[in-house]
Amino acid sequence: MSQLVEVLADCVALAQVDKRLSVEERMLLEGIGACLDAHREGMFITDFIAKIEAEVAAEDAALEKQRARAAAKAKRSNKRRQRGIPARKSSRRSTAPTRRAA
Repeated sequence: MSQLVEVLADCVALAQVDKRLSVEERMLLEGIGACLDAHREGMFITDFIAKIEAEVAAEDAALEKQRARAAAKAKRSNKRRQRGIPARKSSRRSTAPTRRAA
């Protein structure tokens, strides 16, 4: 059985390099390779699926948090604009003329 897993893993690794494959096919092969790696480590498929689902949920939560921050920032910016308050100037740009080395 372990020889079969090794052969499958090698086939998946070789197939992932094939430039003729679509993005979906490569992603599918990547998933199969990850399953084979988990099997080699002694992990059951149900545990592997639960692990992947937890990672996806964490990524989704991080993206949602990032979206909420961006929405709050846009809301503050819109309020400032409505009140006629100009946007903050960048501290990196100076209004003074630059000096050139002689």
